[in-house]
Amino acid sequence: MMHQEEEVGQVTVEATPEAEDEVVDERQRALAKLATLLESSPAAGELDATIKAAMAAGAEEADLTEAKAVLQELTARDKAREKLRQAINDRDVGRLQAAIAKAQDTKVPSKYIEDARKVLAEEEPKQQARELLSRAREVCDIEQLKV
Repeated sequence: MMHQEEEVGQVTVEATPEAEDEVVDERQRALAKLATLLESSPAAGELDATIKAAMAAGAEEADLTEAKAVLQELTARDKAREKLRQAINDRDVGRLQAAIAKAQDTKVPSKYIEDARKVLAEEEPKQQARELLSRAREVCDIEQLKV
């Protein structure tokens, strides 16, 4: 049986100054785009995509700290706004109260909070009436039905 041996050679690729400059330029462009975006009012998805692009361009974690913090705030705000929307649709007093509090904490735009407060103002008296009816039914007392 014959043995064939192959010589494995190493290929050395030297980084040229031009290639290094391209990487640095790409990273700087990505970070500049990220900084510009942070100065505006970005959507969470747009900011997330820009952070990922900056990471792919070689940005370091320290360069992305502020952007990631803003992304967390935007994501929390979006979740709070969605819970507020669900609570408005459900017209549940307890959920509305909790969603309004969370929306205030995460700085959801006041228009959404005001819409929820209007629904809450409509639903609280209804909830109180349901509770009174339920108690009166439990004790079979007509007098408790009178307001």
